[in-house]
Amino acid sequence: MASIEGRATPAMVDSPRNRAWIFEPELEHEIALYCFPPAGGGAATYRLWQRTLPSAVGVYRFQPPGRENRFREPFCSSFEDYVAAAASLIAERGNRPFALFGHSMGAVVAYETARAVRELTGREPMHLFVSAFRSPRTPHAEPIHELPDAELVAELQRRYDGIPAQVLANPEVLELTLPIVRSDLALLHSYTYRPGAIPGCPLTAIGGSDDPWVSPAELEDWRHFTTGPFATHRLPGGHFYLAPQAEALLRIVEQALLP
Repeated sequence: MASIEGRATPAMVDSPRNRAWIFEPELEHEIALYCFPPAGGGAATYRLWQRTLPSAVGVYRFQPPGRENRFREPFCSSFEDYVAAAASLIAERGNRPFALFGHSMGAVVAYETARAVRELTGREPMHLFVSAFRSPRTPHAEPIHELPDAELVAELQRRYDGIPAQVLANPEVLELTLPIVRSDLALLHSYTYRPGAIPGCPLTAIGGSDDPWVSPAELEDWRHFTTGPFATHRLPGGHFYLAPQAEALLRIVEQALLP
């Protein structure tokens, strides 16, 4: 599914292409944890999480079109379409308790999805985790997606250390990766925060201690985007602390969901 025109509804998720949006866990679980990838990333970002988290938590990994197993599909045409599709898929899965996790761009997608699910169903996540991203009211991106390839790569490395060395060393892989990054950055650039009702669920903001893009104050600013309990954690590493600190990160997630 490339995008959803207008507002998504639960009926829209019946097609196989819509079901491709999520990799679902194999085992039964009590809590659904929906995970949103960073710009340029896909469901593989979270592929090992189910091995570490207890079986009570099922990891649902969002896979936007245009990457990994969906690389032949057109990208989402707008940020709103992305959120509408995600909210619709969560809404149609019934009343099981759920939580949301998003890293980098995925953080603001997760936040807006929480608001959209409440609009559709009246339900809220039991917890919202936002990782390595500024709060919704902070400007998020200049139009760096419009830069020529070499300049875009240099800017991504300067801001986020955002392209793995093995990708930079392989021109063919880099050629396949950059259009995904450009598309996601264009969606992010188009995002504008809409003031209104904010979630009442607990919100945990997590970041890397050496992240050059998200300061401690910017991470702390997320406390204004929930009326529920707020916590913040900083783990060793930069913007992509996520993989090297997976054990510590998942301990935070587990303790929040299964205290």
